[in-house]
Amino acid sequence: MPSITYCQRYPITDILPVTKGRYFSENLKLLFYARMAYIDGAGFLFDLMKFEKEPIVGDDANLSDNDSLAVVSFTYTGLTTDTTLTVLINSYGNNQVYADKSKFMTLPDVNTYKGNDEQGWYWGVRFILTKELLDTIYDPFTILPGSNIRGNIYASLNNSEYAHFVSIAPFVNQNILDIDNYTTFSVL
Repeated sequence: MPSITYCQRYPITDILPVTKGRYFSENLKLLFYARMAYIDGAGFLFDLMKFEKEPIVGDDANLSDNDSLAVVSFTYTGLTTDTTLTVLINSYGNNQVYADKSKFMTLPDVNTYKGNDEQGWYWGVRFILTKELLDTIYDPFTILPGSNIRGNIYASLNNSEYAHFVSIAPFVNQNILDIDNYTTFSVL
């Protein structure tokens, strides 16, 4: 079961547990992973990294289905609402946050990184879904160790000979907004 680390203060992201993308479409297996933490009073921290077969060339000004995307989608039931929160981010940091399939906002502080190493070309993104954002949607948002969240994290690419769809949990279809694709994340 994937986990989210509960922290009292901002963690060193490189030492957070890694959850790897294990479920692939086609026969293409790419490395994709997530590091996740809930920082008490600050919000959810996500650090997502994706390796590609080749550098992605895209439009750095827009967010489109043809980009190499990382997607976080989850819902936290048991509060005043079971709103599904979904964040789409490309390798340039362009993003869109959806609440129940409606555009809600863009995240102001998204850090991206790119590089090459012995495994190939990669890109990553680090962002926080702030406590204020979560309170706006879930009114109020509270989470403690031992809590569970339903969701999934995806990576996709459509505009290449290396087109792919990868997820942390098994998926029944490639609709990132379908809660049938969700699994349980435990907050530790």
